Amino acid sequence: MSGATLLPSFIEADEALESLYIAIRDPFNRYSIKESMDRLKAIYDSATEIVRYKIVTDLPEMKSVSLVPFLVEVLRNDESVMIRHEAAFGIGALGRENDSAALIELLENDSSNIVRHECAIALAEVGGIDAITVLEGASKDSDPNVALSASFAIQSILLHYHQRVRVANG
Repeated sequence: MSGATLLPSFIEADEALESLYIAIRDPFNRYSIKESMDRLKAIYDSATEIVRYKIVTDLPEMKSVSLVPFLVEVLRNDESVMIRHEAAFGIGALGRENDSAALIELLENDSSNIVRHECAIALAEVGGIDAITVLEGASKDSDPNVALSASFAIQSILLHYHQRVRVANG
């Protein structure tokens, strides 16, 4: 084995994530969601980038919309481009249409093309018809990957809308 060692903070984050997962899945457990989330936030706030990355990449696996506000906060405030990218992914995986405001904000304003790309892709999942105007602007982004992602998101939203109308009309 190489000289790599497992960081104690990585283990601590994993344990906090596990207690949060248990609290989400079994509200009658000894862990409360609020206590578990508070512990996770405290770890996150003092963590290195690698530990923050672990936390943000693990949250979508919990399949709980209650985690979206935390991911929105990360998306808006973390200095790491990769972590903001993963937060946008998590919002897309967990969020609903009313969770699109932060994605739209960062799609329009983030300096990183990687974050803007992921915000567009996440909007394909949670954005409603109202997001199309913003995505049309982003489809002209100077970065071709952002432009492609925005064009894809527009088509995905339109397809989803078309499918809902078709089902509603029988």
